[in-house]
Amino acid sequence: MAKEIWNKDVESEIVDILKNLIKIKTINSHNNEIEAVNYIKKILDKEGIESTVIQSDKGRGNIIAKLKGGNKTPIIFLSHLDVVDVETDKWTFDPFEGTIHNEIMYGRGTLDTKHLTAMGLMIMLLLKRNNIYLNRDIIFAATADEENGSKYGMKYLMDNYPNLLPKGYVVNEGGGFVMEVDGKQFRTCACGEKGVCEVKIRIESNDEEDIYNTQNHTIIKLSKIIKRVTSYESELVMCEVSNKFKEAANSYISKDKTLKNLWEYMTHNTMTVNKFNIEKKLEDLTKPIEVVINFRFLPILTKQNVIAIIEEILEGLDVTWEIANFIDGYESNIHNDFIGLLESKSNKFSEKTSMLPMIALGNTDGRFIRHNVYGYSPLLNDIPFSQVLKKVHSHDECITVNSLIYGTRVLFESVMEMLENN
Repeated sequence: MAKEIWNKDVESEIVDILKNLIKIKTINSHNNEIEAVNYIKKILDKEGIESTVIQSDKGRGNIIAKLKGGNKTPIIFLSHLDVVDVETDKWTFDPFEGTIHNEIMYGRGTLDTKHLTAMGLMIMLLLKRNNIYLNRDIIFAATADEENGSKYGMKYLMDNYPNLLPKGYVVNEGGGFVMEVDGKQFRTCACGEKGVCEVKIRIESNDEEDIYNTQNHTIIKLSKIIKRVTSYESELVMCEVSNKFKEAANSYISKDKTLKNLWEYMTHNTMTVNKFNIEKKLEDLTKPIEVVINFRFLPILTKQNVIAIIEEILEGLDVTWEIANFIDGYESNIHNDFIGLLESKSNKFSEKTSMLPMIALGNTDGRFIRHNVYGYSPLLNDIPFSQVLKKVHSHDECITVNSLIYGTRVLFESVMEMLENN
């Protein structure tokens, strides 16, 4: 059935949708995702697809659409409509035009994540137009503010409308990219995220009489904190996803820099100094200083584990501290029919690759759902993952037309088989 539905007109429509989304300049700081929401809403209304627009603040638009089906586990397509800013003079083509040159579309959002918005939207249209029997709900969600913490996007939605986004199989950003090592191809799938603990530390001096010699004034304490944080070395931390990564990549890890970096990231906690306030004048060296450190930890760690590590880092320092922000990590089930289909359908339309489960490089909107979230917008091996990493949030962000079409078809056929056989 999927072959009968799929045609050149569908492929052209996917490209047009993404091109139009790129032209809508939804830079996060502009607070105008509602413009992209209105474009999507118009398409959904024309097709008779039920949708809900939710504005969390002026201009901060979110849209959720649903095709109602049976009681099987829902499938959710999740993406965000906001993008980061650009340095226009460093781009080869206008970053908000969606220029196609040599079968490559250039534009802010082509990889992060308007391409996934276009994929999910196209799948909704195909299912509706062709009156496909649905044994489950299919949900499409495109959100605001992901690039700045999701306060006006997924956080707002889950705080106020959690019933609109139930637990299911979630297709999210963060993976689907191909790496080739010694002739073997891997395609990444983000199956979890690290947790985040932000710690606010207040440093005060105990001696205001001799700022030159005392070991207690604030600048000395600050230097000790920075040294301990930057010297922190995590032990190897393994979770189910990293065990599967090792099983899949095995001896190839040592042969490729990107693969090795992924392995290091997903098997070690990291700690950095986020920011601190300090006056440069000598007479201010006894004044309090506030420091914020950021601790990113593997999902196997509990909050108690994290606190114990922070306490060890700050042991013996005369400072006060508090947890300013804490988000647990999570990992998704990597042994189910859905993720298996993502791999098999990816191989149906391209060279054979091995799926490589990984911990996402950063935090996404998936952290607000946390259940069976898969960062997977499958692409071809036409732009290597190492190059993708350089383009996201940088200049000349792009996607090949073939990859856009390929990814949409892989996800569509995966959904179709879930509807037919599961």
